[in-house]
Amino acid sequence: MADALHHSNDLKEWYSPYESDTPFGAKHDFFKQPIEGKNTYINPPFNTYEGKENLIEKVIKKIADSIRSDKPTRVILLIPVFKGQHGHLYETQAKKSRFLEIATFPQGSFSFVAPEQYHTHNNFQPGVFPEKVGLYLCANKTSLQVDPVDWSLVTQELLHWSNMNTKAPPIFRQMTQDKFQERVTPASKFLAIQLCTF
Repeated sequence: MADALHHSNDLKEWYSPYESDTPFGAKHDFFKQPIEGKNTYINPPFNTYEGKENLIEKVIKKIADSIRSDKPTRVILLIPVFKGQHGHLYETQAKKSRFLEIATFPQGSFSFVAPEQYHTHNNFQPGVFPEKVGLYLCANKTSLQVDPVDWSLVTQELLHWSNMNTKAPPIFRQMTQDKFQERVTPASKFLAIQLCTF
């Protein structure tokens, strides 16, 4: 969901919808790329449609299919939470797919540059998204066994990142916190989700 001018150097691989970005290191078309056996971060464009289907719906379906793999597969996903009757459409779809809500950023607190802005010739300054933004963990059992999540470290890192990058701290999902506190974590190395790099 990135392009040659909007991708993180901290991430080993990145995906672009534009084939012209492949000489710059992009993998073309996220939907044609396997994500099984990988850790992936996805910030999909919020108002992009392919036919009658919103791109976020396609992303959620692809993730849900991918985490059925026996390979350790983990995705961190940002989705918008709008007002109104249909505002929770993506949130509901994510929860039906059994994705874990890590946190929600309050209205008007999360800012970013949309990946498509370069191609639509808008300015590149970060803009504050007026609605809520949900942060989800989508992982299969194999992933959590191979790389256990240290919940307290995840929340610390996210709060630290939020202090520098958002207008209000995230609200952590109590149910997700309870799930991780119930887990018996092996003595092996923890994997903290390094949200500060996003």
